[in-house]
Amino acid sequence: MDIGTTSIASVHTTQPSADTANAPPVAIAPTIAPADSVSWVKNVQRRSGFWGNAYWYDLQLERRMPLAKPMLNEMIAALPPCDGKRAIDLCAGSGRASAALLAAYPTAVVTLVDSSSERLGIAQKRLMDSGVAVGTNAHFVTKSIAPGVSETISGTPVDIVVGCLALHVLAENPAHYQSNMQKGAAVQPAEKPPVETTYELIFRLIYNSLAPGGHLIFADHVGQLGLFAQLQSMAKVGFVDVDCAWRQDDSFVAGGRRPT
Repeated sequence: MDIGTTSIASVHTTQPSADTANAPPVAIAPTIAPADSVSWVKNVQRRSGFWGNAYWYDLQLERRMPLAKPMLNEMIAALPPCDGKRAIDLCAGSGRASAALLAAYPTAVVTLVDSSSERLGIAQKRLMDSGVAVGTNAHFVTKSIAPGVSETISGTPVDIVVGCLALHVLAENPAHYQSNMQKGAAVQPAEKPPVETTYELIFRLIYNSLAPGGHLIFADHVGQLGLFAQLQSMAKVGFVDVDCAWRQDDSFVAGGRRPT
C-alpha cells in the first residue's frame, strides 16, 4: 500500500452501527497528575509544572511568569552603584540576578547563596558563559537559610543584598525548593508563625548581613504578604529610605538601606 496516496476515508472503512451512532458522546475527564508525578500532564494543569527541577525552572520561568524579566531589569536599575562592592544574591537559583548585576557592574564581587548545589551549578555555567571571572567576581555557597534560626546570611557583612523571587520562597518554604536535608527531616514545626512574623525575621536576617550603609534591593510578588506590609516590616527592623521602585500587577521592586 502506498501510504503517501492513501486517503483517510480509505483507512476508516468501518461504519458505526445504529446503536453507536445514537449513543451520547463519551466525556473525557481531564487527567490530574499527583503532586509527585513525573508525567508531562503536570505541565498543562492550572497550578502546574516541575518547579523542583532546576533545569525545567530555568527554562520555563520567563514563559510562565512574563513579568520575571522586566522585574529583574527594574531591580538592577534600582541598585545604587555597585562597582567594586560586595554583594549577596539571596536564593540565587540559576544565577539570573547575579548575571544581570555583573553585566551592569563587572567589578562587583557577588556571593550566590542557595540551598541547591544543582541550581548553583547552573548559575556557575551561566556566569562562566557570560565571561564572569568565577572565583574572583563570583563565589558560590550552598546553604539553607532559615528565618529565625540563621542570624546572618554570611559571616562577612556586605554592601548589597539582592533577591529576585527570593523572599517569598523563604517565607513559604515550598516543598520544591527545600534541600534534601530539609525534606528528610523527621521533625517539622507544629505550626508556622504568622507570615508577618516570618517576614520580620527575614528582614532582620538581611539587616544583620549588611554593613552600615548597605542596601537591600529585592524583586518579588505579593503572594505571601502585601507590599505595604513588607515595607512596614522593613522599617520596623531598622531599614531607612524604604520605598518601592516599580510595581506592575502583583510584581514589584522595593528596597531600603541600613543606616550608617
